[in-house]
Amino acid sequence: MKKNSIALGKLIALIFLFFTGCQKDTKLNEETTFVNGNSLQAITSQKNQECQLTHFSVEGFDNRFHYNNNGLTDEWRIDYGDGIPDVFTMQYNANNQLSKAWLHYDGQLLATINFVWNRNLITEEHWDYLGYLFDVENIYDRKGQMIKREFSDGYSVATTFSPNGNTPRVDLLYDGELFLKLDFTYNQPNKNPFLAIRGIPYGFPFIAFTFSNWWETSEKQTVYENGVPSVVLDMDPAQTVMQLGFQNYSTSITAYDRIGNSYYHYGFEFQNCGPNETANSAILPGKDKGINLNSKKARLMKAMMSHGRQLREGLLEIKNKGINKSN
Repeated sequence: MKKNSIALGKLIALIFLFFTGCQKDTKLNEETTFVNGNSLQAITSQKNQECQLTHFSVEGFDNRFHYNNNGLTDEWRIDYGDGIPDVFTMQYNANNQLSKAWLHYDGQLLATINFVWNRNLITEEHWDYLGYLFDVENIYDRKGQMIKREFSDGYSVATTFSPNGNTPRVDLLYDGELFLKLDFTYNQPNKNPFLAIRGIPYGFPFIAFTFSNWWETSEKQTVYENGVPSVVLDMDPAQTVMQLGFQNYSTSITAYDRIGNSYYHYGFEFQNCGPNETANSAILPGKDKGINLNSKKARLMKAMMSHGRQLREGLLEIKNKGINKSN
């Protein structure tokens, strides 16, 4: 496939996981060197001692994170199974706030993203994707939870929150029409590993990817075609097995999809997580012989990477071809 066709297929990513945003409460002004009596150097040292997620993987979807000297994420590599990752590099302002990002694929610059903050929340994103310009507006409730994302080209995302900060439902719409609904359950207390992606308050590469307090025990995806629903993924919460590590972070999760009659294994690895850090390194997908690996997740992810009409058509293609197939 030519680079340009690959690039057009990656206009904005949409992920199958949607989580509640967790924002930083304290931010610095441009010339500020002290916050609440603590020097910026001390704050930076503290950040470097916090748990940092370095690797997240599920079949066909691999993510690796690198951190700068301030303990903030400066690179996010996303591989959808072809071995050539999307590489996002990040820049921060004097307040340690994410200010700019670049997307490269196979050495080619695809996109530049600028972020606008209002106090401690990112309220706007401005994208330049190979000359295609679009804007994103983030809307929050009084708790600072991202309840809506509105895209200048017709997309919108509405997120429902539970009292404990998790997201039981997320709706994705195009021109006001629902085309994808995601339902989640949260039956086991844990700490979402995505909260350990330092410096990034939500998954900006994707149309909707906020970080909930807990990792879900089930996920259900429903695609709508002309208002008619079709369930393409339905994980059984009773069969989800979750292993917890340091600070109650999820380190390894196995989930069963009732639609595809298959298991998925999620693996997480961390650094700076204390004396038991080595024990917390998860067994990553592909190493567990008891797991039935298939590429449905990868195919769903690739469909969701597109934007505009291609996104909806990609989801419908998966539904119409039969999602039980492994290839």
